[in-house]
Amino acid sequence: MHDERMSRLLCGSDAVAVDRAAFDWAAARSEGTPESVLYVANQPHRLREVEAQWEAVGRPLELTALTLDEFVDRCYDRTEVGGPASRMDQPTRLRLVERALSRLPAGSSLVDGDGLPPTGLVEQVEDLLSLVEFAGLLSPEDVRRRLTEDGLANLSAELGSVVGRFYDGRDELPDTAGKTLWAERYRRVANADVTRAFPHTDAVIVGGFDRLSVLAAAVVETIADAWPTAASVARVTGTDGPAGVDVATTPAWEFFVEDLGFDPDGVVPRASRPLANRRLAAAPFSPDAAPVDLGVTTVDTVLPSSLPGEVRYVGRQVQELLSEGVDPDDVGVVVTAPSAYAHRLANEFSARDVPHAVARDYDLDGTAVGAALLTALDLLADPTPGEDLRTLLDNPLVAPALADWEDVSAAQVSDALADAESLDDLGRTRRDAVESLLSAAAAVADDGSVESYRRFLEDLGIENAVENPATTGSQRVVYRSAERVLDAVERTGDGDDENAPGTRWVPSPSPTTRRSGRAGWKFSVPPNSGCERSTACSFSA
Repeated sequence: MHDERMSRLLCGSDAVAVDRAAFDWAAARSEGTPESVLYVANQPHRLREVEAQWEAVGRPLELTALTLDEFVDRCYDRTEVGGPASRMDQPTRLRLVERALSRLPAGSSLVDGDGLPPTGLVEQVEDLLSLVEFAGLLSPEDVRRRLTEDGLANLSAELGSVVGRFYDGRDELPDTAGKTLWAERYRRVANADVTRAFPHTDAVIVGGFDRLSVLAAAVVETIADAWPTAASVARVTGTDGPAGVDVATTPAWEFFVEDLGFDPDGVVPRASRPLANRRLAAAPFSPDAAPVDLGVTTVDTVLPSSLPGEVRYVGRQVQELLSEGVDPDDVGVVVTAPSAYAHRLANEFSARDVPHAVARDYDLDGTAVGAALLTALDLLADPTPGEDLRTLLDNPLVAPALADWEDVSAAQVSDALADAESLDDLGRTRRDAVESLLSAAAAVADDGSVESYRRFLEDLGIENAVENPATTGSQRVVYRSAERVLDAVERTGDGDDENAPGTRWVPSPSPTTRRSGRAGWKFSVPPNSGCERSTACSFSA
């Protein structure tokens, strides 16, 4: 067991001051060797900030900043046989959930009618599986027993069936596929000697967690048993039991103080933060707070007369900050209604030559590459010279690479199709180009495999266009994500059952399709660089 005297729970209303106190605590215990201090963060976006803060305390090589997921991966990969490739990726996981749902018997309350289960249902069931897995329930029997004990017998039978079919599907994956679940890695690390993975570590900081799953708590307890550990929690009501707004931190407080025996220490806010500002920040969360005179704070309150006026004001403020030498990476604008503000702010910053990046969720068909992938599926379902063909040729990423397209462009053919009553009206060169493309589409439809669909995308020139340096990086991100989903479709193929989702695309309508050509595949494409746990860009294909 860990020495409780060596473990602290640092808390206070100034998160930066709390982290600084944690860094000072760790530096006092560090031998100064590389990786002597570990910082386990609750969110990946905090890692760079943590590393920058540490530079004011110690040498960069002393600190290793990781998320809890990364800590688990590092321990698992360093101490177990197998590396990152052994972990099941998110597209494969979603495909197995989808297949488990599609294999439920008729009459199940979770599915309605024939065809593939709706994308929303797949995602919700996958979220539910994650919850039960991280609660330590890693078998169908465990799930049924726990839910029955909690008085949820009906859900026990349904979810137990899904879990059983999910694990059956995992057993059917090829040996080269990653099969280890995140939760299984957590359980293994919780029972491992983590000092083998980090032999030079002298102290650990666990920062920013307000609640932990059963398995995550087990891993943190293992950390606390192995090294002197400090946890940090941001709160505004002192060091007694959480009250007011701080009740959100109650699970973390009870875990660290009551279960692990950490001693709570209050951290005084930085003197650079005016007292009046601190009172103002705490006032909305303190029922008995006295009124605060804004005149004695450094806070500016602005009430624009309209939304466009507000956007212009923000643009001017940001421009002034940049003119004063502030790094653009240090300026952030948080909006409460992205649909109303995001495009307006982007236009305002562009007009003022302010470098900016907008983070927002979008549907796949809201991107050029996504629209091309989906329209290609529509054309495969009906390879005729109709609306789908014209829509596809209008896409800026489509430039067919077939031999008959050497002397014509997609835009020229699309314009000609708009005025033509039949292919004979196009002229020989354009007609031959259209017929060769439709012939290729028909061949892919007959073949029906994912591999043939990939070749069709190459014939359309989409991959070449995506790899072109002139194409925005976001298009490549979406294309890479779609490729990972196609890989998952192939890995989880079920070729013996033509009605089951597998390595064949299914050009037949189902209740969940928006357009008939998209019945056979469902994709979930996350934003940014990886198919990780959160899904922001989703579509049915």
